[in-house]
Amino acid sequence: MASRISGSGAVQTEVNAAINEWSWQLLTIAKEQAAGLNVAGAIAIAQTIPSRAEAYKEAQAQIEAWKKASR
Repeated sequence: MASRISGSGAVQTEVNAAINEWSWQLLTIAKEQAAGLNVAGAIAIAQTIPSRAEAYKEAQAQIEAWKKASR
């Protein structure tokens, strides 16, 4: 929902900061799931990270690593 907000200024800056914070939190949760051997759950969580988030590239790399490890 927050990723749908467009515009500029202070509100947009706050929205972007929140998206980034939530995305890093999601990636941490995904890594915890993977450590608990729930790789499918980890991938599903990491896939929810929006492409504009700072954590996106790391999430995508982690998804690929999890997929390779589970083959």
